[in-house]
Amino acid sequence: MAMPIEMTKPNVHVLMSPDASPSALRQLTYGMEEEGIPWENDTKAGGALPLAWEAAQASRLGVGVGMDGQSIVLHFNKL
Repeated sequence: MAMPIEMTKPNVHVLMSPDASPSALRQLTYGMEEEGIPWENDTKAGGALPLAWEAAQASRLGVGVGMDGQSIVLHFNKL
């Protein structure tokens, strides 16, 4: 009997540090929702650049966003 393979939905991953602005996340996600881009977010310690890289690696779309208290970084895993 074959076991079902659990596939994650393709989406943009957003990782934010604890000091990132909830308001900035809200504005970012409003824009993605308006364009019909699926997303999911999580909180993790770190700077925007390493968080963006990690998020892009975890995303089936290969796109990640990292946010910290100072900046927001968009990363594409093929670049």
